[in-house]
Amino acid sequence: MKRKICFRIMVLFLLLIVCASCQKKKDIVIINKEPPARVCWEFVGSPGFSRETANYISLTIDRGVLYTAYQDSYFSNSISVMKYEGNGWIPLGEEGFTRGRADYPALFVYEGVCYIAYQDLSHDGKLTVMKYTDNSWEPLGKPGLTNGYAEAISLYVYNGTPYAGFRDISRNEVGITVLRFENNEWLPVGTEQFSTGVSHDLALIIDNNIPYIAFRDSKIGDRITVMKYEQGIWQAVGEPGISGGQASYLSFDVSNGIPYAGYQDMTFNGKGVLMKYEDSEWKLIGNAPFSTGQVNFISLDIENNIPFITFSDEIYKYRISSVKYLNNAYKAIGSYGFSDAGVGYCKIVVEKGNVYTAFSDGSVRGKITVMKCSTPFQ
Repeated sequence: MKRKICFRIMVLFLLLIVCASCQKKKDIVIINKEPPARVCWEFVGSPGFSRETANYISLTIDRGVLYTAYQDSYFSNSISVMKYEGNGWIPLGEEGFTRGRADYPALFVYEGVCYIAYQDLSHDGKLTVMKYTDNSWEPLGKPGLTNGYAEAISLYVYNGTPYAGFRDISRNEVGITVLRFENNEWLPVGTEQFSTGVSHDLALIIDNNIPYIAFRDSKIGDRITVMKYEQGIWQAVGEPGISGGQASYLSFDVSNGIPYAGYQDMTFNGKGVLMKYEDSEWKLIGNAPFSTGQVNFISLDIENNIPFITFSDEIYKYRISSVKYLNNAYKAIGSYGFSDAGVGYCKIVVEKGNVYTAFSDGSVRGKITVMKCSTPFQ
């Protein structure tokens, strides 16, 4: 009798262990998954069209023409700008036209005119802005136009007026400065170095004649802060430090007066988070991260009030994935993990339902690849 009771207890105990194990498995996130078959995405031109590794990639579209800029390791880490014409990518001016190392390149194209800003190592790490005119690149103002080092550079052209935001290291201080090119000279927008302690992530947008800037704020634990310039002063949009914890890989946009911020949030174990400022508060879009696992190199674009995000996806061995937020849910654009290998420096632009991504492609030694997916707004 005692043996039967002991046997039954043992069987019950084993069943409980199995059930608990099954329950735990439901919460496990499997990483390094093999990606599904590629859906929708196709190459724009040849994959890996740069001569060698491409870093600090920019991607933009203007009047239906794609442009990309990158730090070109083949030309001693100077900058090359390419545009897509017909069936291939062609250089805009000379490749490696900065003729020296250039970091943090930021590209903007306005009504067919290309501008680029960068940290100019041939001018002591100061800011240089150039414009492509008469088939050559010419400085806008003097080269090395700042007082000190310029890092984390962001460029925007609004109604033909160029603006540059950057981490300003000068006069024994570190802070954000925004400049505007007006009457053939660069002038500060408000106070120089108006926010101190800024980290390397920084993004500048002009919307309805209002400059906005978002950055990773080292004064408050590398959380994200957003500010705007209005009524002659820089002021916080909502409370400083909108992220729950330390944030990285910031991407920022403003659409119809609504600011959006996407970033990697360590509160969510490095998953990707998207927030927007609406009704005087920052709200988590979708009430959850947009990724299942950790993300790197986030890029955000807004089209028809629909957010599109691309990122390096831990779940798929850091291949590239893209999602959109539509009908109260995040949905994959095409398929997850659609690149052939892990990627870096992802960028996304959207025009008329066509989604384009550029990235440093691990399958071709980090050269630049651009892909396209035509996706309806449904």
